[in-house]
Amino acid sequence: MSDEWLTYRDAAARVGRSKRALQRWHRKGMPMRTDNRGRKIVHEVTLYAWYRKNLKAWPPHQWKMRRITGDTPTDTKY
Repeated sequence: MSDEWLTYRDAAARVGRSKRALQRWHRKGMPMRTDNRGRKIVHEVTLYAWYRKNLKAWPPHQWKMRRITGDTPTDTKY
């Protein structure tokens, strides 16, 4: 990974999320800086760490991982 700083728009494109998702992550505590033009920027390593954290909490990703790992119960009897 490079030592790169990304704007909201660039960061959103990099992780395949919306600009609003990045703004929400910032409000929840993702560290960002302001560049000399007044734009919010995030470090690439920080961005990927937050993306992994949010991906693990995303229900469709959890279901997919359970299906892949075989961690879903096969007994449907209650």
